[in-house]
Order: sequence, then C-alpha cells, then structure tokens
Amino acid sequence: MNGSRLILVFSLFFSLFFLACSEPSIQDDAHKAAELSRLSNASAMDNDLSNAGKLYNEVQTIMNKYRENGKFEEFYQLYNSYLEESAVMDDQKSMSSGSESTPQ
Repeated sequence: MNGSRLILVFSLFFSLFFLACSEPSIQDDAHKAAELSRLSNASAMDNDLSNAGKLYNEVQTIMNKYRENGKFEEFYQLYNSYLEESAVMDDQKSMSSGSESTPQ
C-alpha cells in the first residue's frame, strides 16, 4: 500500500507540473498578441482585410482571456511594451535600409 501511495503522489505531482508547463505564460501571450497585432496592421496596409480581421480576432481572444481572469492590466502593460519594442525595431530597420539606399 505504501508503494502505491508513493506512485500516486508522484503521478499527481508530475501531472500538475506538466499541466503548468503546457499553459502559455502571460508574457508569452502578450508577446503573441503584439506580434499578431503587428501582422494584422501589416495585412490591413496591404489591403488584405480578411487576414487582418482574422488576426485581429485572435488578438481579441487572447485579450479576453485576461479580461475574464482579472489579469488584464498586467497583460496589457506587457502587450504595450512588446508593441513598442516591435515599433522601435521596425523603425531601426527602416532607417538602416533607408540610409543604405541613399547615395553619398
């Protein structure tokens, strides 16, 4: 009986551990939502409104998850920081590609 109890405890522990590891973190979700927002905006600028809408809906699904569980403020701060980071990187790419094409 003692051995089966030990196996049960280890099974429960590992089940909970794998369940916790499989759920994306708030940082992962915020990063994914920011990337999807960026892609949605790019699709809209390319007049691919169907894809832009699909991507936008995916972002809203992620956001609703955090609205429902009461962690939206934390999520939104991370989401905004990832959006800002992405915008800075895009600006740097634009500036570096623009300076390469300018004759000296």
